[in-house]
Amino acid sequence: MGPRALVEESGLPADDPACTALVHFAREAPHAARGQDDPGAVLDRAFGLLDSGWRELGR
Repeated sequence: MGPRALVEESGLPADDPACTALVHFAREAPHAARGQDDPGAVLDRAFGLLDSGWRELGR
């Protein structure tokens, strides 16, 4: 999913700061997974934070 699709799916205006942050996060997430034993799990966990929020981090 590209940046345009993320913005469209969010339903927010493209210039909304939340959209900017989401696109930035999505672009950077693969860098966090690089070199890890299970990069897919790293990406699942990272994007799970977006779905569940930071409060779920410690659970």
